[in-house]
Amino acid sequence: MVTGFLEALLMAADRGFGLRTVWGDLGAESRVACLALNEFWGVESPGWMRAS
Repeated sequence: MVTGFLEALLMAADRGFGLRTVWGDLGAESRVACLALNEFWGVESPGWMRAS
């Protein structure tokens, strides 16, 4: 369930959702999972995602 939520969040960001505005509100494990999903999908994560 959590992975599905994070996938939806990342896909929404691809369509213009301001993920950066809520990135700091995600827990550390959720941020790591998002970075791992991007890596799995072959998507380069922006610097602001990797810096936290």
